[in-house]
Amino acid sequence: MVTEAVAATGYDSIHGAHFALRVVSGFVSWAEDDGVALDPEAIFQPERAERFIGGARAGATRRTRANERSVLRRVGRAATTKAPWPGEPQPFQGHVHLKPPYTPAEVTGFWEAAAHQATEHRQRVMSAMLLLGLGAGLKPREVLDCTASDVQCERSSGLTAIFLEDRTVPVLDIYAERLRALCRAHPIGPLIGQWNRSRRDPFTGLRRGIEIPSHLPTLTAPRLRTTWMATVLTHDLRVSEFMVIAGTVSSKSLEVIAPYVEGRWTGNEYLHKAAGR
Repeated sequence: MVTEAVAATGYDSIHGAHFALRVVSGFVSWAEDDGVALDPEAIFQPERAERFIGGARAGATRRTRANERSVLRRVGRAATTKAPWPGEPQPFQGHVHLKPPYTPAEVTGFWEAAAHQATEHRQRVMSAMLLLGLGAGLKPREVLDCTASDVQCERSSGLTAIFLEDRTVPVLDIYAERLRALCRAHPIGPLIGQWNRSRRDPFTGLRRGIEIPSHLPTLTAPRLRTTWMATVLTHDLRVSEFMVIAGTVSSKSLEVIAPYVEGRWTGNEYLHKAAGR
């Protein structure tokens, strides 16, 4: 059953298929020990997968659990017809302004690359791109123009926010201290450093100087922004509130990104949330 379920997903790489086999084997074994019948529809349920990741795999790193969750979702969709799995993320054709989020493994890889740039200037450029994109979802021009004076921290709550011309964006806590440190190091001028204002695409020009390992995808502002969007949308934020801090976001963009936002399937929590509990 495990091999058939994994085969149904159509993995292209041997490494990916082997990893999926390990994850699914552990999941199925755990479910069987819990008294679940060896039937794909019974085993591959979103709630059960979340209990496995949050319980049996609680000791694993956040990155490992994210990758394992992704495998179980992909295999669960392929192995069942009745289980309430979210739909497969749709290609972003016709939505060039919206790119799929980076995976947790890719984000980790970008931070490792930022720490190993050849020069201090390149480290600064890449760190600023990551902090302002992943931490606040800024658009390309906003990343270029953001200065230390735009970043403020509220003493009473510790909330760090970026004050833009059209909105205020709270910075994700996991990036706030690093962003404040960048501001302290560069209190004058753009946090990303000086850039050529006469260039047609200055963001791309700055990125070309950065060395990215070949196993990582291209680093772009739209994908950093979409990764931020997918993270923020798991924080119980209301749609009206999200659209205020994100700026211009179309309803179609929300529809396309929805499959990338982790649902609260354990214990049917999403049903209780919908009921106002």
